[in-house]
Amino acid sequence: MGDEVLFVNRVESCFEVFAFVHAFCQTLQEYSEKLESVKETRDLDVKGNGWIASFPIPNQTFELFRSGGEE
Repeated sequence: MGDEVLFVNRVESCFEVFAFVHAFCQTLQEYSEKLESVKETRDLDVKGNGWIASFPIPNQTFELFRSGGEE
């Protein structure tokens, strides 16, 4: 439908990161199931995106692996 909803949480621990991501994924799954259960919304689906960032500290990039077998 083109609508967006933004949720913002202040993260105080690693457990909260897990809890927020878990709740977010469950919510997407439950809403998707509700859309499928109604004839008029059966062809619709949901998608989501999440990110963690610090503020005002700049984001950092971490290299996880190198392509091409270089070390």
